[in-house]
Amino acid sequence: MRKNGQSEVIIDNDSQKVVDLNKANKSSAYFKIFLFLALGLILTSIVTVGFSYLFTNLLFGSIDETAGLIWFFVILFVSFIGAFLSSFFVTKSRLVTKKTSTSLISYLLYTFFIGIFLASFVLFIEDPTILGITLLTTSILVLSMGIIAYLSKGKGLFMVAGVISILVFGIAALYLLTFFLFPLFIVISASSMLWIFFIVECILFASILIYTAIDFFMIKKEIEARNNITNSDCLYFSLVIYSDFVRIFIQLLRLLIILFSAKGRNK
Repeated sequence: MRKNGQSEVIIDNDSQKVVDLNKANKSSAYFKIFLFLALGLILTSIVTVGFSYLFTNLLFGSIDETAGLIWFFVILFVSFIGAFLSSFFVTKSRLVTKKTSTSLISYLLYTFFIGIFLASFVLFIEDPTILGITLLTTSILVLSMGIIAYLSKGKGLFMVAGVISILVFGIAALYLLTFFLFPLFIVISASSMLWIFFIVECILFASILIYTAIDFFMIKKEIEARNNITNSDCLYFSLVIYSDFVRIFIQLLRLLIILFSAKGRNK
């Protein structure tokens, strides 16, 4: 409005307070997501170390190997079922009950059961330093995907994801065609086959990285679009990122095992 020929600027203090409050809520949501993620990874690490000792020293060290193998698969089966049910309850709590306690307990149980599953990898790894290298690299990659997603507008990520998806389906079709329809016409050495498998795994690994970045982007998009992010929402978002972290860790570990195996064959 004008007063005495001069422009008078009116500032709506209430609107400014709402904007500041929304920014604070969104910053708090990001903090909670990464806090829950760190909590889950710490719990998973503790469980993995504990069950690694159980698998190597008790199940396969001090009792009958057959009984140990049976108990090993029983524990893994229970962990799979537990992980599935706990992830279901995290999602259900976010959409239906919205109870923070239910979401938190279910999330921690999920990370506990995943820790049991990861402990089984110790039986197939001779050099424990591979686990440390894999964990450090996975952390860097997940953080990098988060930064890319935060800076990205989304279109580029979805385009790359589409291209990689086409490559994955094409490789899968070629694999089935080669090894099931025409197995007698192809003779490949074991070392060459290992390198081919390594390349395929690298493409699959790239697809996991891209979809991790997409998950980060979708989480950012939802947080920016909403004014109220509950603790159940934060726990669900942490579950998504945590699951991506585990997938990257497992796939990277597979790649390193294949790489070291290939080097061992060439010596």
